[in-house]
Amino acid sequence: YRNNLMDKEEIERLLRNPDEFIRVMKEKGVAQDIKKTVDSARLLVREKYKMKTEEIQAVEFCFWFTYFVEREVRDLIIYPEVMSGARLEAMDKIIDRLHFGDKISLISDLYIKDSNKDEFIKTLWKINNLRNSMAHGRFNELKHGEFYLSEIEGQIKIIMDFMNSALHKKESEAIAKTGE
Repeated sequence: YRNNLMDKEEIERLLRNPDEFIRVMKEKGVAQDIKKTVDSARLLVREKYKMKTEEIQAVEFCFWFTYFVEREVRDLIIYPEVMSGARLEAMDKIIDRLHFGDKISLISDLYIKDSNKDEFIKTLWKINNLRNSMAHGRFNELKHGEFYLSEIEGQIKIIMDFMNSALHKKESEAIAKTGE
């Protein structure tokens, strides 16, 4: 590495061997600078597919929000069953093998009388559609109501709609139990 410069063959050799590339970058002190300034996956997608900043923001929000919702749905299935005597480890393994849509259907089948009228289930299906749109690159569909999920209004609206539908579901269940 003459004067910290590499010729074309050395660069090509390093690019074919990621472990060697990383070692050399660390040795040269470049790796820390790269970590601080580059988000590799985002940069790859942005450049290759010409994604706009707003699309990337919507995808990032959608990813973390749907992750949160899917974990909540998972818990809604597992914990009542565990409280009824099922083993947590077994329930974890079973539920983790299901797709998000399967989990929504399971909640609907087990706990909902009329899923066509249930706001919580409708909201979950909307979130599932967003998840699918994100996964299949239909970024123009990442909106809730009239707002794109890159906008704070869209983010607030979908979070509040999810929370309100879940809260309404809990209130309805409490009323049904007490008979009021």
